[in-house]
Amino acid sequence: MRHIIFNLLDLSIKISCPSNYFLKKINKRYNGFIGKIESKPSFELDIKNPISFRRRTNYYINKNTSNELRLEFNITKDYSSIKIDKKRNNGIYYTRKKDLYHFNLILPIIIRILLNGNKGTGFHATSIINNRKGYIFFGSSGSGKTTICKSLKKGIILHDDMTLIREINGKFKVGSVPRKTLLKNICKKNKSAELKACFRIIKSNKNKLVKLSKKDALKLIKQATQDDTCAWQIDKYINTKKQSQVLSNLVKKVDIYDLYFRKKCDFWGLINEIK
Repeated sequence: MRHIIFNLLDLSIKISCPSNYFLKKINKRYNGFIGKIESKPSFELDIKNPISFRRRTNYYINKNTSNELRLEFNITKDYSSIKIDKKRNNGIYYTRKKDLYHFNLILPIIIRILLNGNKGTGFHATSIINNRKGYIFFGSSGSGKTTICKSLKKGIILHDDMTLIREINGKFKVGSVPRKTLLKNICKKNKSAELKACFRIIKSNKNKLVKLSKKDALKLIKQATQDDTCAWQIDKYINTKKQSQVLSNLVKKVDIYDLYFRKKCDFWGLINEIK
């Protein structure tokens, strides 16, 4: 084993490493996303294992330029770094320790950047597949995203805290996220569905849906993507024009609602009535 292929939302990441042991650990951790590819991969990541590193003390340093992203994860007893070239769609990840701690941190960053160049984006939200249709629930921390996940009796929880979307053949799809979470029933395979609707969730005494105007919807969705980008400190690297175009297309093709819901989470009847 010299490389593995990582798949999601019709995109592929080829991960190469001289250490079979490290690749096997990645394969075991993300087995549901590992597959085959017939054409050229969308992104190539080369993992290198140098013998020694300089000793560092800070947690991480972020160095962004217009064409290159560098992240250095600096811990007293360990050091790893990644350099990503967006023009060539490749990256080099240096790590001495053969564990997945830092790899688990950089993988969402790579995916976020890859989507940015392929009509997609990611943001802080819950994503669910119900009756073969994709739904997104977003809101501030404590608004009830995890509550909605726990209340779901049927369907697939793609992720409770991060959402990935991409426009494919004129339609938006929402896909599963290879990122660890505290919820046990999160989807651990490469799953996706056509996005039917997005909801800003608001706790209330009554269940109610209010369709938002395109202008208001765009403002809310932009805020959600900005929160996610700033959390990873990669805002300087993301192409804002491409991201804005994706979000503009999203609100044109997918309806956005305010969802007022009760603690019982018996609101799915309202959602299923959406045409």
